[in-house]
Amino acid sequence: MLDAKGEAIGLVKVDEKNAKEGNTSALFIPAQTIQIFVKQAGISNQPSQTDRLYREGLSLFSKGDFAAAKAKFLEVQNFSPITQPPTH
Repeated sequence: MLDAKGEAIGLVKVDEKNAKEGNTSALFIPAQTIQIFVKQAGISNQPSQTDRLYREGLSLFSKGDFAAAKAKFLEVQNFSPITQPPTH
């Protein structure tokens, strides 16, 4: 769920089975509660190297530095397991 500024404030969970039966009640989980569980699980919510490179590429592209943007996007492609050839 987003606030008026477009920032995430939590998640809404709807029980699909009950929704099909006409029950439209939902559970709201505040972002602070989610952050507590994430921290307890030892998970860090930080952008990955791929995220950082992609964002750098977008920034360069928006500034018109297409050659540098292309280089960043190629770096992203090298990080992606989908674009890597299979190793047999």
